[in-house]
Amino acid sequence: GIVLVLALLLRIFIFNTHLADPNFSIQQDDYLGYAYALRDGSIGTNIFSPHEMRLFPGLPIAIVILSTFLNPVTSSALISIFSSIFAIYLIFLLTKSLKTTAFFAFFPPIWVMQGTKISTEPLTTAFLLLGFYFYLKKKPFWSGIILGLSFNVRIISFCLLAAIIGFSLVRKRFNEAKRLILGFIPIFLGLFIYNYFIFGESGIFKQFVNLSGNYNGLKIGLFQIIDDLPRTLAWHQYRIFASGSFYIIFIALGLYLLYKKRHNSRLIKICLLWSVFSVVFVLSLSPTPLLEDFARYLTPIMPAIAIAFTYKGDKKDER
Repeated sequence: GIVLVLALLLRIFIFNTHLADPNFSIQQDDYLGYAYALRDGSIGTNIFSPHEMRLFPGLPIAIVILSTFLNPVTSSALISIFSSIFAIYLIFLLTKSLKTTAFFAFFPPIWVMQGTKISTEPLTTAFLLLGFYFYLKKKPFWSGIILGLSFNVRIISFCLLAAIIGFSLVRKRFNEAKRLILGFIPIFLGLFIYNYFIFGESGIFKQFVNLSGNYNGLKIGLFQIIDDLPRTLAWHQYRIFASGSFYIIFIALGLYLLYKKRHNSRLIKICLLWSVFSVVFVLSLSPTPLLEDFARYLTPIMPAIAIAFTYKGDKKDER
């Protein structure tokens, strides 16, 4: 309980600090503008930036729903802050480890900071952990539904779905995998129904056609990282170089530790698959430049990395 309270107070303090800084951007992408456009019916018109149509609609829809009772800015802040706190609570339910919970509550910095912005990372992470929890509690259909909701917030959510399906198939639990997929598919298809009604027939695959995170297009992520490291040094962007290098090492070490502990529990096995799939996804096709946002793109796997550093596993968890 004290960890959750301290984590909440820290995020509220940081959020208030952001509001006092006129140079700070409270949102990475214009999810708030998307929510306004969705509410006002101006999405798909000249008033709304075509570039923002690439965004997945999960967070804007959540903002619109909550803004029925509160103003959109407050709604957005509450979604981020309380999603991050709920995610911390879920990692405790998954591990029963105070050490892991405390670690994840306050580290790494990218996870803490994204919980104080209008961003998809907290909501995505909370959905992923909730879906993971339902799966471990032998409720694969509900797990599929929750992972479908998470996918509609961030496409990288598919990596956990793939990890759980892969784990189930290897263990020859075909009925488990089937029920997971049956839960996921209706929510997944809901995205295309949404696109049809919002963007029309030509926009059914809107988010998949415009996957680029910025105006510079897409590039193989691994090659982009290799280009970005010397570029940041040449341009004297030492903070970006240091931060990017730290998270590359941090995540790589986390993957190694998950691999080393993979026989300790099914939780760790799935975390390993989830993390590997996510890293491969980001290092395949990614926006340019990548180093600046490498950690942010991989924020949804920070629970798995926290488990790697702090959780020994429980072989009673195996089945």
